[in-house]
Amino acid sequence: MGLLLTLSYEAVWVLRFKQRFICAGQVYELSSVKDNWGRSELLNDWQEGGGVMIMGYEMFRNLSQSLRIKNKKQKKIFNESLLDPGHCCTFLFC
Repeated sequence: MGLLLTLSYEAVWVLRFKQRFICAGQVYELSSVKDNWGRSELLNDWQEGGGVMIMGYEMFRNLSQSLRIKNKKQKKIFNESLLDPGHCCTFLFC
């Protein structure tokens, strides 16, 4: 499951999932990673292993549009993970 939130609520939701929803598995926070290679690896791990991905609206918009991303491998990972994640991954807009 992926949660798209405003940046001010991200930290709150990360704490909530880590404290209360232990059954959710791994909790990933995309804003904690500062470069696109790390973000693409984190999204790939989330898509393969499951868990909860928490990211901001702006991060989702920037990565899904891929306007400033020049590497084709990164574009492919971002498109597959964010725009077409498959039947087992869904995004909730909060």
